[in-house]
Amino acid sequence: MRTSSHRILILALGFIFSTFVQGWARSAQPPTDKQPGAVKGVIVDIQDARVVGAAIVITNKRFQKELKSDDAGEFEIHLPTGKYTITVDAHGFTRYKGKTIRVKPNETLNIKIELQVAHSS
Repeated sequence: MRTSSHRILILALGFIFSTFVQGWARSAQPPTDKQPGAVKGVIVDIQDARVVGAAIVITNKRFQKELKSDDAGEFEIHLPTGKYTITVDAHGFTRYKGKTIRVKPNETLNIKIELQVAHSS
């Protein structure tokens, strides 16, 4: 009887210890794609007027997300960590194709995109 009690105690302590080690190992790992970041921005013209309804496309090697600027010319999107390119189209403006941006875990990247007026031909 005493031997089975010791075995149960040893098994219980082993389980508790392994659970603790697994939790500690997970918390020590670097952030992953499962921890999203965000991009928050505003679309303006050269006079700093807000551009409403601009079509925004955010792409990387894995996928493409599309959204529009709101009534204040603003947008916000949550994305997995990684590098992205932003393209913006709006009626009466030339297409904006931005530099590569980096989305980091648990951070919000704030950007301001200025569109140039399209020349009529």
